[in-house]
Amino acid sequence: MYVFHDTRRPPPNWLKRDFSKTAMSLHLIKLPDALSAEVKQSIPRDAQGEMYLTFSVWKHDVPAGNVVLGESLRSAERIPHFMYGVAVKAR
Repeated sequence: MYVFHDTRRPPPNWLKRDFSKTAMSLHLIKLPDALSAEVKQSIPRDAQGEMYLTFSVWKHDVPAGNVVLGESLRSAERIPHFMYGVAVKAR
């Protein structure tokens, strides 16, 4: 199982505890048009002025069945960020 985490925020404790950070990263370049101005200000831009986000890739081997993941950040924090992404690959 892989979890993709928005690198603008520190990884949550459950992610650091249960997953291993890989050397891989993902770059999201097609962002939703309906982003708020506050969110748009927090997103970096490339040399052409296009917004992009980088996600770190974390890995954990899990048995088949239900998996419970934690929050993307502490509920007291109100900072613009993207929720994590998930990919699962059968062995």
